[in-house]
Amino acid sequence: MSGFCIKGKTTIKSGISKIIKATKKINNKNDEVGFLYCNGYLIGYKDVIISKRNDNVLIFDGIVFNKDELILKLRDFNYCITDDSIGNIILALIECSGIEVINEINGAFTFAYITKDSIYFGRDHVGLKELYYSIHND
Repeated sequence: MSGFCIKGKTTIKSGISKIIKATKKINNKNDEVGFLYCNGYLIGYKDVIISKRNDNVLIFDGIVFNKDELILKLRDFNYCITDDSIGNIILALIECSGIEVINEINGAFTFAYITKDSIYFGRDHVGLKELYYSIHND
């Protein structure tokens, strides 16, 4: 399994066990899961790209076919690219032009974008990469 699981507004200790349970429900395996704590959210992940800048986090799982086009778009903003990993490119584009830039990505992907005030989830237009979510009141 690759992907991510986010436990909203929690402490690290209480959230880790809940994320491990959630990933086992999805995967039914004891795969190793990494954790990241940001802005009160605990994120469990496996085999995804994580980019962090200015207290904003992008979690990206997938492939992008128009990476060169996205780099050119960043240059239009006079943005100096120091790391051309796809996660950093997309995060920089979101910071430069807003979350709507996701609509310009050509590929198969899911993502979560977390700021201090908001969390956004999304996937590619065709739905090649699945995005599952659930909301629990616990």
